[in-house]
Amino acid sequence: MAAGGAKRKHEKSAPEAALVAVPAKSARLAGPVSAAAAPTWDWREPEPFEDSRETMSKVVQWHLLDFVRTYKDDSDLQLSMVDTLESIKPLRIDSKSAGSYKEMWEDEHALLSLHQNKMYEAGASIFWCAMGQESSKFFFDAVSWESMEDFESNLFGESAKVHGQFLFPTTIHLWVSKSMEESAGSLEKLLKVARYPILNGMTTVNAWYLAVARALKAKDGPRTKALLKAGLSVTLHLRRLESEADGYKQAMNLSGNHKLSAQANGESLLSWLVRYEFLSKEVGTTVVAQHVKFAQSQAILFDLKPVTTSVMTAVIKIKGVLTEKSRAILQSMSLRYSSKIFLEEYSKLLRIVYCLQRYPAAERMESTFFEYCMESSLVGLIRNQVKPDFFKTNNMGAETKGGKPGFADLCAARMLFVDCVENFLSSVQNNQSKSELMDVWSKFKSPVAWNEDFPVVTAEKSGEDEVVQTPLEKFNKGKSKLSNQLATMGLDSFANTRYEGEYDADLLVLSTFYAKIPSVLMEPAEAEKKLALVVASQDLFRAIEVATTVVSTSESTATPLRTLAKSNSLGDDPEEKKRKEERQAAWKAASKARKTVVQFAVFHDTAQATEVVASSITASTKTEAGKSHRLVVLSVDLLQESDTKPWVDPFDGKPTAMKFDSRLEWVLKQSQPGDIKVVFDGRSRKARKHLEQEVAKSTMGANAVELSIIYSGKHPYRMRTREVAFGSRPLEIGFMLTVFSRSKMQVRERKTFAGAGEESTFCTTYTGVSWPASLPMIDAQDKQRIFAAKEVATPKKWSRSGVPLFWHESKSIAWWRQFLVDLQVTSVVDMSPGSASLACACMSSKGQSNVHYIGFAHDAAHQSFLANVTDRASLVVITTHGSSLYESSLAETVSQVFADILASESKEDEPLQSESEDEDEVAGKA
Repeated sequence: MAAGGAKRKHEKSAPEAALVAVPAKSARLAGPVSAAAAPTWDWREPEPFEDSRETMSKVVQWHLLDFVRTYKDDSDLQLSMVDTLESIKPLRIDSKSAGSYKEMWEDEHALLSLHQNKMYEAGASIFWCAMGQESSKFFFDAVSWESMEDFESNLFGESAKVHGQFLFPTTIHLWVSKSMEESAGSLEKLLKVARYPILNGMTTVNAWYLAVARALKAKDGPRTKALLKAGLSVTLHLRRLESEADGYKQAMNLSGNHKLSAQANGESLLSWLVRYEFLSKEVGTTVVAQHVKFAQSQAILFDLKPVTTSVMTAVIKIKGVLTEKSRAILQSMSLRYSSKIFLEEYSKLLRIVYCLQRYPAAERMESTFFEYCMESSLVGLIRNQVKPDFFKTNNMGAETKGGKPGFADLCAARMLFVDCVENFLSSVQNNQSKSELMDVWSKFKSPVAWNEDFPVVTAEKSGEDEVVQTPLEKFNKGKSKLSNQLATMGLDSFANTRYEGEYDADLLVLSTFYAKIPSVLMEPAEAEKKLALVVASQDLFRAIEVATTVVSTSESTATPLRTLAKSNSLGDDPEEKKRKEERQAAWKAASKARKTVVQFAVFHDTAQATEVVASSITASTKTEAGKSHRLVVLSVDLLQESDTKPWVDPFDGKPTAMKFDSRLEWVLKQSQPGDIKVVFDGRSRKARKHLEQEVAKSTMGANAVELSIIYSGKHPYRMRTREVAFGSRPLEIGFMLTVFSRSKMQVRERKTFAGAGEESTFCTTYTGVSWPASLPMIDAQDKQRIFAAKEVATPKKWSRSGVPLFWHESKSIAWWRQFLVDLQVTSVVDMSPGSASLACACMSSKGQSNVHYIGFAHDAAHQSFLANVTDRASLVVITTHGSSLYESSLAETVSQVFADILASESKEDEPLQSESEDEDEVAGKA
């Protein structure tokens, strides 16, 4: 009878019986399907199967029962179901088109998904034939019968056997005629004795769908309700059987599987009906219809997804936070980057919602937590802080309250801090002060506003402009209570490992500023307080500007105005062009002035170094033993770092990089009358041992003096090491040799770096020395070219925001300045210029005499990097009245065209950074 049914269907269809086309337009969201609107199909004669047995059909017919589509609106459920059935057409698969039936299923699955918008995945009941051709054939033939009589006589029979191998269920009959308990027992028995329990059990589920449809078509209310009740019983029973059938459990694992089988869809849809109490209402209920309609209206979030229990839970949860603003941001991320970030994987958004629910409301904010989190996501992508693959469910936050914080927690902490500042601003009484504060704060109150005021400008887009980035190193710099609260939450460690938070960096710098202004504004009547507020605002932006530049090693012209970065990309402006020309001319003049004090050359060998020094600006500087001296210096931490993870492990070994032995040899051989030679171990015990041996071998080694620098704090600011007991390395040793007798040097008073009670230069220790709070940043690829060593797998976040040239550089500009004063230095020969900290210290901005300096870089790229850093530092010196570089007309020009740089210079203990490059022409350059 089964074969006959298939034959009748085949004869009725057309001479061409194989389906090769699909409906021209999906009926999704189009309302009930009418007979006139039924899809048309193209039929062709199928090729015969390889198996020639007469019992096998030449055509395998597939039926798509689009269950969810029946609830596309609030119209009568019964009519929608009937119209859906009328639109169903069979699909034929040629056995020669693939090597197995399972492959055929997957191929046709992809074809259907393309034309049907994957709506069948939301409620399809397709029985795939991977388990065997014979068993599939019986079912496909059975569901092809036209009349209710054929359906009942074949499917409600005692049993049906195919080649004596498979026992097909008669549970539809049992469901109608017996109690629910007996029906469940029948199915349990069937599943246990059958050869393929999944196959037989889910054939029952498919038959149940069709039985409900037929009963609705016949308007047989009692039978429909009986079938629905039986479906509930069997669904609950199948859940219990999951633990007994490994195959069934595997079939129900939907994680990452977009090719959902009938088994999975069948169970999930049954549980969906149960979950939303479908059975507690009349058949024509609109409860489910309302949920499905909402899911369809939110297609941006739930397109291509089966409407399962988990999906509907996500729909309801996200509905409460999904505003028009957040929807627009989600659409922007989807179009600009990838729809897989959030829109195709609702679990990420659901995890964000759960995480954000744990935080108290920010009542003074215009945005919601969810909107703020979406803004942060978009800005992170725009600024290349994160890649689309960062947005994984577990990265969004912990599933439970006490778990590890994630991105959503970070966003919540941001917003709570912003809300706290908003609260403070609302209490300011003085209108002028409030206006000034609000102008500052408007740039920080949302990630989008911040990104607009501090845009990223790439060199490719703007020609002269360089990448403007804020490194993560500012994340923990804030010392206020608010920043400490953020650190207590563990978000600093999270950001260090997973997310580079530029916005967080600026917020925490702002928190330091925020800690100052309450005392400024509590007495607004005092004029001095108002001025202090303006100064505090300027300090804030200076601190941020210090951390926003990656110094390039390529040649360029004048430093671009950072404030014009955004307008530069909008087209040519005559005024802007004129300003650029003025800046370029002033920059060249300033660079020329800098070269009268600081020069750089590339080190080749000892003979070449001697020639360069003899023709450099230091050669003309007079020295006198005991009164004015030439400092010849070398520091291990500025020549070599760890080859594995330099951001974690400080170098500790015998130094060999950058021709170290030749550099050390040249230093130790210097013997001019006023020479003071100092070599530092860079806080490396093994390097210290090596230096001690080499110093002892030198001519004046017996008179060497050990200098000690004791640093304050746990470790250098950028160090990312795990803290263990007694693991810090705060001690640096320097071996000092003088060509003359030290008795000729006058003991001088020293008040700085005197944490151990040092009062004068009689003491050989410097205690309480702060680590450099900031270092010039270099592009990771430029650094790789300078070192010319094997590539180190630097974390991605540092490849985007720049890295220090030497991660463990320890001596700050402030310390170098004090050291030059203590030794009465008038000229310096630096065999380890590093990041130009000593060079910057030699250019005084306090009215003191400049110290002539020559530094030996590793190569031309390193030389250009050093020139860029010192060129910017020279701008401050040029505009300082009384300095040796001061010239009134040039100072006036620099003050006008480089106001942005002068306003953003760092404090004394922070190295100065450059945004541009210029060729460094050194006298006597080899």
